[in-house]
Amino acid sequence: MFDVVFVTCLRDHRSFRLGQRTVAEGLRGIGSVLAVVPDDERAAFERLAPRARVIPESSVDPRLAAIERSWFKQQLIKLCLHRVIDRPAALVLDSDTLLCRPVDVTWFAPDGRVPFYVEDRRGRVHPQWHQAAGELLEHEPSKRWSYFPTPNFVHREALTLLHDYLGELWGGDPFDGLAARLGRYTEWSTYGLFVDELLAEDSPHRLCDADHVTGIWDRDQLDAWEPSASEDTPPLAVVQSAIGASWAETTAKLRRLPLVAACLEPQEQPAHA
Repeated sequence: MFDVVFVTCLRDHRSFRLGQRTVAEGLRGIGSVLAVVPDDERAAFERLAPRARVIPESSVDPRLAAIERSWFKQQLIKLCLHRVIDRPAALVLDSDTLLCRPVDVTWFAPDGRVPFYVEDRRGRVHPQWHQAAGELLEHEPSKRWSYFPTPNFVHREALTLLHDYLGELWGGDPFDGLAARLGRYTEWSTYGLFVDELLAEDSPHRLCDADHVTGIWDRDQLDAWEPSASEDTPPLAVVQSAIGASWAETTAKLRRLPLVAACLEPQEQPAHA
């Protein structure tokens, strides 16, 4: 039904290796697991990622090589994934995202339609991102929704239509326009506004509330987190890599999840294991 794509780099290799193993082991019914990585790190990732197909950034677009590595560059890559995914849609994961429990793809798409997650329908989360998306698309948003930042789904057809739309707006290749505007938009707010309001009834997505992920965005949340693999627990978790916790502290929490514990490498297991 859909591929899984990690957009990552070597700096985040530990969390990526764990995340891709949990997805490969526990997410049933997916297509390919892909890892989009900087060209000069391709060889290292081919050794690190036996469960994923490594895609150099130049395969997405050769012009990416000239763009400095950053969070903004990864956003641009996500908006160009229609060029490399095999299935009609893809679940897009950052390096710090993992699967908490085994689940079938139908959990995400019980009616066959690809979800797109909305974080807050009252528009209280990241309103500046919503505004920036409207400016990029030259469209005044009619809703005050906040489109969930990560993880989320893209659809190949919708991304193609987004590029067509931007190409008509700017009178040229939309990649150049998106690259020139890095830092002035976010990928999910832009894509979410496009599929929700501009494609509207023609969108291949089903908009739904963000019940698919547990987000650990700071150290206090990590300390208070009691991981659970029950059926009521969201199947995905994001443990933000920049919260100031060591990898040992993070894995001490994560190994409480049976799927994750089984995917930890021997050196990441507790000494008594």
